[in-house]
Amino acid sequence: MVMVSFVKKVINFFNKKKTIQWKNIENFDPNWKERIKDMSRYIDSGSVIVDLGCGEMWLKEFITEKESYIPVDYMSRGGDTIVCDFNNYEYPKTNSDTAFVSGCLEYIEDFKWFVEKISQSNTKCILSYCTTEYFPNMESRKQLAWKNNLSKFEVISLFESNQLFLVDENLTKTNNQIFVFKK
Repeated sequence: MVMVSFVKKVINFFNKKKTIQWKNIENFDPNWKERIKDMSRYIDSGSVIVDLGCGEMWLKEFITEKESYIPVDYMSRGGDTIVCDFNNYEYPKTNSDTAFVSGCLEYIEDFKWFVEKISQSNTKCILSYCTTEYFPNMESRKQLAWKNNLSKFEVISLFESNQLFLVDENLTKTNNQIFVFKK
């Protein structure tokens, strides 16, 4: 009995030392569709949309045949997915005008590089992000495998420093902040 307790303590110690990765806890909550639907209303008709961190590609449900859709994720989500690991400085070469980033920025280690790439490739970005104002518990953020902890002001400043300026914002029922940036 004592040995089992000791082994559990050792395992817990090493588990706490390990960095939690999204791929190890990946889970797609169908309730996130509501957030994606809210964000999709900011898409301009006829846009070419690059869905960065596309996951289950739920955005496809909310766009029309007038828009072009380019799914990107760290692993294939289907035949047309462009595979890029943003944490390995991989970014897709696309001819998009709108970056759609729903629940992805939190998992990016070099978020400054990521936003710079978005700005170089797009004239608009529709972003959801869990800011520290609404998700202040750092331990909870860490348990969710989030790699950065930005306030609303820091998010806006980051995009503005890359010539993408806030034109609209909203807050979902689950306190995800939606930002719309344009050049």
